[in-house]
Amino acid sequence: MLICSGRQFQCAALGIVLLTVITRLPSLLHAQPINDEDVYSIVANEIVDGGRPYIDAVDRKPPLLFWTYATVFEAAGKFNWKALHAVAVAWTLATMAGLFVISRRLFDRDTGLVAALLYGLFQPWAVANNLAFNGEVLMNLPIVWACAIALGPSLSRVRTELLAAGALLCAGFLLSCRHAHDWVFWNARSGGNRPQQAGYRPRRVLLDDHQSYETTCLLGSRNSNHVGVRRGLLASADRCGDGVPGCQRCMGTQER
Repeated sequence: MLICSGRQFQCAALGIVLLTVITRLPSLLHAQPINDEDVYSIVANEIVDGGRPYIDAVDRKPPLLFWTYATVFEAAGKFNWKALHAVAVAWTLATMAGLFVISRRLFDRDTGLVAALLYGLFQPWAVANNLAFNGEVLMNLPIVWACAIALGPSLSRVRTELLAAGALLCAGFLLSCRHAHDWVFWNARSGGNRPQQAGYRPRRVLLDDHQSYETTCLLGSRNSNHVGVRRGLLASADRCGDGVPGCQRCMGTQER
C-alpha cells in the first residue's frame, strides 16, 4: 500500500470525518426518534426524574444503555433528539478512531484509515433505522477500544492495562448484550431490589412486539399509569381494559 505523507494523511483523515458526518446528516437534522430510541428515552427520562431502571420503568435492555441516554438528556434536555443524534455521530467517530488504532498497530496507518472508512460507510449502509443510537452502536465503542488496548505494546510483563480492557468489555456487555442484562432484569423483577408492598408493579413496562413474548399490561402503584407499547407506539390508561394498543389483555377485554 502506498504510504501517505503527513499532509496527505491529515487530508484523508479529515475527509473521512466529513464523510461520516455528511452521511449522518439525516439523523442530525431529524428532531424525532429513530427506531427504538423512543422506548429507550422513556426509561432514560424516568431516570432523569429520579426513577430507577427495572423498578419504576422496565424494558428488557441492559442498564448502561439507559444511563447513557439519561446522561445525554440530563445535559441537553429531555427528549432532545438532535443532541442524542449528535452524540451518536461522535460515538461513531470515536469507534472509528479505535479501529484506526487497531489496524495501525497490526499493519500500518494507511490500513487504519481504510478500516475507519469502511466502518463509517457500512455501519448505516443506506438503511435509515441503522442511524439510530442503539445498543449495537453503543457497544462497539468499548469493545473496539478494549481490543486496541489489548493489542498495544507493553513495557512490563505484568500488563495492568488489560484490567482497563476487561472493564471496557464489561461495559460493552452492559450496553447491548442480552445475556448480560437478563440477570439484572429478572433479579429486579423477582424481588432483588423491588419494594415488597402488596400489589407493586413498575410504573412503566415497555415491551416491543418484535421480541418473542407478547406485550402485556401491568397495573402500577397508586400514582402509576397502565402502559402498553407496540413497536414505537406508547399509550397509557388508568386501568387495564381501556384499550391500550398492543396489550393482549386489553384487546381481550374489549372483545368480551
